[in-house]
Amino acid sequence: MTIIDLLRHTSGLGYGWGPNTYVDRKYRKAKILNRKNSKEFIEKLSGIPLYHEPGTGWRYGVSTDVCGYLVEVLSGKSLDEFLSTRIFKPLNMNDTFFEVPINKVKKFCSLYTRTKSESLKLLECAGSSRFCKPVNMYSGGGGLISSMRDYLVFLEMIRCGGRYDDAQILGRKTVELMLRNHL
Repeated sequence: MTIIDLLRHTSGLGYGWGPNTYVDRKYRKAKILNRKNSKEFIEKLSGIPLYHEPGTGWRYGVSTDVCGYLVEVLSGKSLDEFLSTRIFKPLNMNDTFFEVPINKVKKFCSLYTRTKSESLKLLECAGSSRFCKPVNMYSGGGGLISSMRDYLVFLEMIRCGGRYDDAQILGRKTVELMLRNHL
């Protein structure tokens, strides 16, 4: 398995959400999405067979979570700290977090859904949201909360070949590689 396999979801890893196959049952038994920390997650995952030989098939799954763990191991920093120092601060993305700080909760929206009768139903109140609680594992695959402004800045950096204002976050060739179809 290579890093490119992880980035394009051709690693052979999944979520265990498929039909009742042997590998799916192993994912469910390991409770792979109930994770206390990155190291425990990787230890659980390492005991589960792959769905396929890396590079031979595509399956959406925990590949980007493994990438997040690799960032932590290779940088010597938590994923939260790495993203903050290398991306969010240089781009002035001041409203992007894994945990919404108490002083930012007033900007955070509650989550609603439409019911069959077209009325709105509260799914998650902003002040008591899981995103306002401490995070056990900073996930490479999800969990960041951001503002529209911060996300627009991030997308503009990608559109501009890795640069935004005075911040060079990625090299132009890296962005070109990221935007190419690898499947």
